[in-house]
Amino acid sequence: MTMPSVLTSLYDELIDYLADTATPELILAFKPSEKIQQRAEELTDLNKAGTLPPDKADELEQMLQFERRLMALKARALMGRKQP
Repeated sequence: MTMPSVLTSLYDELIDYLADTATPELILAFKPSEKIQQRAEELTDLNKAGTLPPDKADELEQMLQFERRLMALKARALMGRKQP
């Protein structure tokens, strides 16, 4: 399942805002809480086992979308640190 375009636009706006206002060091230091990381692992394990219910598949997809955007934000932060 893909995210609705409004939600995708909201994520993109947030990424742009953070890239423009937060320091690269703060962006690079961010990581989800232990609780969120554990939940992602649980969902991933269920998915690998083929036992992930459809409603949980949506949850996993949202987490993956967020992770992709976070990685893009961190890449932008790294590029910003390398510029004079």
